[in-house]
Amino acid sequence: MKRLRGILLTLGLLALAGPTAAQPRDALTAETLRGGVFPAPVDYGAFAPGETPAANRFEGRLTLDVGSGPIGYAERHISLFDRQPATERRKRLPPFDFAFVQDGNDLIPTTREPGGQADPEWRLFVNAGRVWDEAGDHGWSRASVPFSLQEYNANCTHNGVLTFLYRSNGAASKAAWQIVSETCFYYKFDAWGLVDARYWPTRQAGRTAVIADHRRREAARLPVKPLATLAADFPGVDISRLALAPPKDGDPPTAYGLVVNGVNYAGPCLTRQGPHPYCASVDLPSYSTAKSLFAGVALMRLEKLYPGVRDARIVDHVGHCARAGSWDGVTFADALDMATGQYGSKEESDEGAPLIEAFFTAPNYTARLHYSCYIHPRQVERGTFFKYHTTDTFVLGAAMSDFLRGKQGPASDLYDDVVLGPLWRPLALSPALDTTLRTYDGYRQPLAGLGLEYHSDDMARLAVWLDGGAMIDGKAALDERMLAAALQRDPADPGLSTGRPTGRYKLGFWADDIGPRLGCKSPVWVPHMSGYGGILVVLLPHAIQYYYFSDGGEGDWSPAAVEAAKIRNPCP
Repeated sequence: MKRLRGILLTLGLLALAGPTAAQPRDALTAETLRGGVFPAPVDYGAFAPGETPAANRFEGRLTLDVGSGPIGYAERHISLFDRQPATERRKRLPPFDFAFVQDGNDLIPTTREPGGQADPEWRLFVNAGRVWDEAGDHGWSRASVPFSLQEYNANCTHNGVLTFLYRSNGAASKAAWQIVSETCFYYKFDAWGLVDARYWPTRQAGRTAVIADHRRREAARLPVKPLATLAADFPGVDISRLALAPPKDGDPPTAYGLVVNGVNYAGPCLTRQGPHPYCASVDLPSYSTAKSLFAGVALMRLEKLYPGVRDARIVDHVGHCARAGSWDGVTFADALDMATGQYGSKEESDEGAPLIEAFFTAPNYTARLHYSCYIHPRQVERGTFFKYHTTDTFVLGAAMSDFLRGKQGPASDLYDDVVLGPLWRPLALSPALDTTLRTYDGYRQPLAGLGLEYHSDDMARLAVWLDGGAMIDGKAALDERMLAAALQRDPADPGLSTGRPTGRYKLGFWADDIGPRLGCKSPVWVPHMSGYGGILVVLLPHAIQYYYFSDGGEGDWSPAAVEAAKIRNPCP
């Protein structure tokens, strides 16, 4: 019976749920949480919420004494790309202190990150969890909360869940936590522990607003169907090919799915210990998809508000680049196009460039900007040659920030006032997008080219939103001409070749001609976003969208395009 349940979960035909009265718990029992041992990771079904409403109420602060118990740690993979080698300080949870409110059986954090001083190794995020009752807990209620760790100054994301018992009067058991999945190309580990927990019941100020905001975001999500039902709705589609190539390290994709007719056909969120119990709330790193959804969207939004800004010059807004002497004439749009005319060699890759760690590891704005402005000499005329550099996007972010301050005042913020406030909040995207990675100094400069976090619904909806013209309240929120060019809908402005006959890059978006792969007689240019390690978001023809988050290095999304073509023929 247990094996059959696992197969159904993998196929997405059964909702993941915790033990019931008919299926007693065999891991993380009440006795374990009250003082037993947690010697090894367990199947995530032990963290999954049950169906019985919680008799006890949870509202107040939850703190964990993260050093109070032994920590289990098993390194799965670490490579030379890991710029912060594993240390004892990384093999633990950072300080955990969050307030929650309860709405039905939802347990909603009042903030996604803890307050206080930043941890030197990790950023900690929590998402909404659940509370419920089980017969074996003897009058206590049980809670579980999904969380994630994001590496300091980086975008690698490691997802976990914690669970504990509680009573309305503030009594709490120990908390069991484990991390057995990640989206991180160069650093993989399992970690787990059983630590002391404290619950302070306190009515939270602003609870009504927190609950209303949570309900609004949940209601805005796309309808979801298990990916397994796609073949029934569209006979002939081979859903196994949507998972792309088998991962080299044995780990499955973190999340993937196909959006058809506004329905998110979502694949299972598999981990090394079974399906993740909070698939919809798994945190997904952006890496370079932020070049599209932050830098690209921000410049298109600014162009809508202030026509002509795309042609503003970098040197007029970034003093470091003006003094470097190689940025003359380079425009905001050139930087977004990766067409500044500056590079070390035509063969170098972004991460493989000499001394690139000086950029990726620098915590402050000035060091990053100095590196970005000076590292590459001018080789060709701007706007004529594509060369991919995250540093160019950082310079663009600094330039746009300076432009914005000149228009909206010194307190204005590129992410909060151009992207988050006017776009993401009206769309009611998840709390994961309420923040972005910034420099760790007084400037707090958004990195622009990486550092966003998504939930799978965010990415599915943003792909649909872009495909539909990026409308807010029935009006185009972005510059229409720029968006059309970025999405390969303006034949007169297709972008520069990426060095492959079938590849282009325009305004932060990649594009490939998949006509030959599909047997079409004419080109079929498909725009897509890409992130380091195996992150793909593809705007397929006829308003079909595909997303894929992994860390196996996979970059070929054509198998998904072939299957989508069975739903609607993309050939002209």
